[in-house]
Formats: sequence, structure tokens, C-alpha cells
Amino acid sequence: MISTASSRAGYISLIAAVTVAVLATALLLAARIQADLAPSLRRLREEVRLETAAQSIEARVAFLLTTEPVGARSIEVGADRNLDPQAQAVQQNRRYRSAAGRDINHVGLDGGVYRIDLGALGLGVSYVALQDEAGLFNLNAGDEIALRELLRGSGVSAQSAPRLAASLADFVDSDDLRRAYGAEAREYRRVGLTAPLNDTLQSAWTALEAFGWRDALSAPERERIFSLASGGAPSRTLNINTAPAPVLEAALSLDARMSRVILERRQVTPFASLEEIESLIGARARAESVPLGAAPNGEFRLNIWLEHTGEASRAVYESQLVVTGSVPAPPVYWRRGQVRRGESDGALFDGEHEAETLPQGGAEFPS
Repeated sequence: MISTASSRAGYISLIAAVTVAVLATALLLAARIQADLAPSLRRLREEVRLETAAQSIEARVAFLLTTEPVGARSIEVGADRNLDPQAQAVQQNRRYRSAAGRDINHVGLDGGVYRIDLGALGLGVSYVALQDEAGLFNLNAGDEIALRELLRGSGVSAQSAPRLAASLADFVDSDDLRRAYGAEAREYRRVGLTAPLNDTLQSAWTALEAFGWRDALSAPERERIFSLASGGAPSRTLNINTAPAPVLEAALSLDARMSRVILERRQVTPFASLEEIESLIGARARAESVPLGAAPNGEFRLNIWLEHTGEASRAVYESQLVVTGSVPAPPVYWRRGQVRRGESDGALFDGEHEAETLPQGGAEFPS
């Protein structure tokens, strides 16, 4: 009897020891899994936080575009909506007052940077820039000479710029005639690339599929070029009131001094025609293949820079806001981008301490 009781006690002790060992292993495994998941969960929370902040800024800018008058070069925040926005823009000061007595602020459509305080979302000061797409260089315009100058102004070598300009012209035109320095289907087949598009680019970044573009451009050159370029209808006009200086210089064959004169003048009074520019600079501006205009086309590129917790750099977010102005379509919709974490773009973002605060819309003003 004693032997049997001792055996049972031994078995019970063994089972208890095994159970404790299994539980201990499970606890250790759970702790290990939790430790492994913790960084992933923190990254996920940070990503959600940044996406929320970006979309909050996106919605705020969309609100301004749909509730405030949009002039030739800026959103006229606080302006009287029953007045012609073009007439509003012909004021002599950056800041003036509406008939209702409110201060009117200009939110530039030329890529100028504005500050936004996102303390309510757990972020510090973030930054936003709004660029009229009609002010960007249209890669579908077919102006090989202007594209060559834009490439050179973006840091591309004097040897590579003509080849890349000719290659892109062959990539989008509908014929099979190879330009000097260009490339058609035979050259693409020889290096194992997909045949030329022979159609308009839907996105500026599609230009990287053109012969030589992906290999010839460094990362900074790509960022700079595509911050100045877009894909649009070949007949789309270039808005001389929102075009950045490098685009003006390339499209109109101007030097830096002349483009600076144009930028300073349009801050006071927007241009209404190419003749006004020629009168100002005292010379005939070249714009052979790029039709010129003096107003936005309803499509706007939005760039947002967000504080990135725990990192010295910022997260970057880019999307496109499209104002339809029609019913029953939405008054504005966006082709949403995504947050690029841990990146910054010095070509677009500088002078942050001098940036003005993005104003509130008129509908947000206290009564």
C-alpha cells in the first residue's frame, strides 16, 4: 500500500512539474511574442497617427478650395464671394480687407509653404504647400527644348539633358520616327524594355519608363524634376501666375534675374497675358509649344510635411485635390497618396521658420 501511494505521489509530482514547465514555457513564449510585437504596434500607431494628421490637413485645404474664391495665383481667404476673384487679386497689398470688414489672406497656389499647428493630434507644427498643377511643366506638351532646359536646371548634366528630352519626346509621340538622341521600339527591344508608350503620360512619374530615364537620374534629380513637372492634356495652358521660377525659365527661355522680376510682380498683381510679361521684361518670351494661361485649372498638388516621432527627419505626404465645381459630382475629390516615413525633400521644403500660418476659412471665423 505504501509503495502504491508513493508511486501515485511520484506521478502527481511529475505531472505537476511538467505542467509548471509547460506553463512557464508558454509565459516565456507569450512574453517573447509581446516583446516582438511591441515595435510593430508602435510603428502601426505612428503610421495611423500620421495618416490621420495628413488627411486632416488635406480636408482643411479642400475646405478652403471649395468655400473661398480662387484667384489667378491664390485662394482669397475671407474675400467676398459675390465678387470676381480675378478682381480681388488686383489689390496692392498681401493683406487687405473685404467689404464685410474681414482681413483677406492669400494662400498661394505656387508651392509656398504654410505652417499648421496639429497639437490636438499629438503633433507639433507641421507644414503644407499647395501647387496649382497648371503651373507645373507639362511633360505631354512636346516642347523638347524647354524640357532640356528644365532638366539642366534640375541638375542633369549638359550631356544627359538632350538625350533624356529627346527620349521622352519619342516615348509619348505617336509616330515611329526616331529623333536625334531619342529612342524608338528597336532601342527598347535591344535592352529588354517595354515598347514606348506612344501616348500621353497620366502621371509625371511614368516618364521613368522612357529610355534612359530611370538609370540616368539620381534620387535628388528625380525629386527635383518631378516636383516641377506633371502629366496633363497636351493643350493644357501653363499658368504664368503660379509657375515656379525653374518652370518659367525653361518654358519662356528666361534667366534667373528675369524670372525673379516676374515672381515679384505677380505677388502684387497677377498677369493676364504673355504680352504683359514681355512688356515687363522688355523682350519676347519664347513659348513655342507651351500654351500660356493666367488661371488655375482646378487640379492642385498638395504636399504635407509631418513631424515624425523619434526621428530627425519628417514624414512626407503628397496627394492631388481636384475641384469639380459641378453637380451631382463631389465639389472636390482627391487622388490620395501615402505617407513616406523618415523622408524629407530639401528641394521643396526650406525656410520653415519664415512660413506663414495657414489661415482659417471664412466659414470658420467667429460671428
